[in-house]
Amino acid sequence: MRLGSLLEKMNIDLGAIKGGADTFNNMLWNNTVQSSTNDWTPIYNVRNFTTLAQQNKDKRALEPWSQSPSRFAYGEVGGPGLASPMFNPLHPTVQEAIIGLAREIGQRYGSYPAFKGISFNMFASAMPWFGSIHSGYDDYSVSLFQKETGVEVLVDPKAPDRFLQRYEFLTFVCRPAWVEWRCRKIRDLFRRIRAALAEGRADLRVTITLWDENIHQCLPRPEDGPAARRPAVDGRYVP
Repeated sequence: MRLGSLLEKMNIDLGAIKGGADTFNNMLWNNTVQSSTNDWTPIYNVRNFTTLAQQNKDKRALEPWSQSPSRFAYGEVGGPGLASPMFNPLHPTVQEAIIGLAREIGQRYGSYPAFKGISFNMFASAMPWFGSIHSGYDDYSVSLFQKETGVEVLVDPKAPDRFLQRYEFLTFVCRPAWVEWRCRKIRDLFRRIRAALAEGRADLRVTITLWDENIHQCLPRPEDGPAARRPAVDGRYVP
């Protein structure tokens, strides 16, 4: 869900991103940047534990996630929004981090016969996918989509609200092409992950587990507005 190497370098300055600055955080359909996974996991980083202990030293012991520190160590900013991956799985920086981790694991443990491979538990906010059609409208991904498919996304690439406009165009006008391309790119990422792992031993395997607990969090909520919905054939808006 998160790696310190990515957390340290992430750009969640929405104003700068709208102005054209690069980010490998996911850009959402509602012109916001994914600044946290928005689930119960951000607390589970050892850099948060000293602050957590100080804030709660005189309080009754509870699960850590119910006693979150006032500020997370890497600056994650939770709030209203999707339980969704923080980082864009198509961005080269993110792919290098994920693939590098798989390669390191394979090289460290490939010599042990009991080690058979790695499994990705694909929760709503797991990093190696988008988790939702409402995620992934950043400049890099859309530019790559246009280059590889030849589909022109008819949105001003400098418009401050271009992320919402892209969502509307890509999901209302050319949804099949957009979805197929994203699925293919995630497939290719897992192929690269497997190849990197296998550098440690040729028979090591990558498996994917789809975890459906709380997957409803991937869906927009009523308060997120009509832009979070797509039109049905008869013109009604549906989730």
